[in-house]
Amino acid sequence: MSIQLFSQVFSSSLLVVESILIVVAHRLRSIIDFDKVLVLDAGQVKEYDHPHLLLQKQDSVFKGMVEQSGEMEILVELARAAWKKTLLVDVE
Repeated sequence: MSIQLFSQVFSSSLLVVESILIVVAHRLRSIIDFDKVLVLDAGQVKEYDHPHLLLQKQDSVFKGMVEQSGEMEILVELARAAWKKTLLVDVE
């Protein structure tokens, strides 16, 4: 299944208020707009938070992966846009 098809199917079918989707991702772009990201290293939890908030932390493992991806600028913007959609009021 392609990433685009996967995203379309799950974006349109997860209209339920409460749901959990566990995704093992090899592309950061496929999870950058998720509500939460769990970062594991050798089976140990390293981080768990919204991608935008993880990108704000200087020592973030997730931020390091984004920096190494070669897509930092677009991934930061996508995470920020997704985070803003979760806010009840505009903080900017």
